[in-house]
Amino acid sequence: MGQGSARLIRGSFAAVLAAAGFCLCGMAAGPEKPSPDEIIKRFAAKESEFRLALQSYTYRTRMVIQVLDDRGTVKQERTLLIETYFTNDGKRQQRTLLDEGELIDVTMTEEDLDDAANIQPFALAAEDLPHYKIDYVGKEKADELDTYVFSVKPRRIEKGKRYFEGKIWVDDVDLQIVKTDGRAVPQTRDNKSPRFETIRQMIDKKYWFPVWTMGDEKLKFEGRDRPRMGTGLPFPLPLPIPAPRRRGSPGYVNEVRIREIITYEDYKKYEVKADIKFDAPAPESAP
Repeated sequence: MGQGSARLIRGSFAAVLAAAGFCLCGMAAGPEKPSPDEIIKRFAAKESEFRLALQSYTYRTRMVIQVLDDRGTVKQERTLLIETYFTNDGKRQQRTLLDEGELIDVTMTEEDLDDAANIQPFALAAEDLPHYKIDYVGKEKADELDTYVFSVKPRRIEKGKRYFEGKIWVDDVDLQIVKTDGRAVPQTRDNKSPRFETIRQMIDKKYWFPVWTMGDEKLKFEGRDRPRMGTGLPFPLPLPIPAPRRRGSPGYVNEVRIREIITYEDYKKYEVKADIKFDAPAPESAP
């Protein structure tokens, strides 16, 4: 995937027939549409399956974080390429393949990588349902897919934990989440991150895995000389640049336009490779 956009695409036999000029008219009507509660139950079960399946895949996460000026020109940029892989003995690990560029106007906190791994590619699994309030919004077309739309927000926020707040789009055929739009919460006075949209695509004709995330927003930071973003990796940075002080405010105020582009690339299912060696039998001694 590039840095432009991604589309929601699902292979479909019916679509192939339609493209070839065949008519599906006269077929019996499908089953009755499930209720919102049933949709939630079914897509949450799929999300639990998706979360477990993802643990057996290798992939690369490319993060591009930019600071833009008022005209939308990139002032500063940092790029990270992180590989999720398996060692020879089958242990799942991560390593940084690329880390280049520099951010001056913002620093990044330890929440960056955690959000990139868990919040931007949000998975609302069955075990997460008690922690969220989920309301049905209606049906909506998302690119080429017909989807059910739900609003999602945490029931309560526990200290030290991150949550998703926004909307999710659920494919009406596979009943899997195919798109999310929202932000990581909580957002504090001086630790913020932009609202984002995440697109998924079908991998291995079975799982809807995240492939593209983008957030672009002007964030207002208060109370610090140097604002911090609210997402995971500590970086060595130069001395802080003071932001202009708001009249009547006890601290500094600074507005920074941040753009985050994250792509999840090269999904490959990890297969255990057994290396079996058969020793030749020892020759029998002569009688």
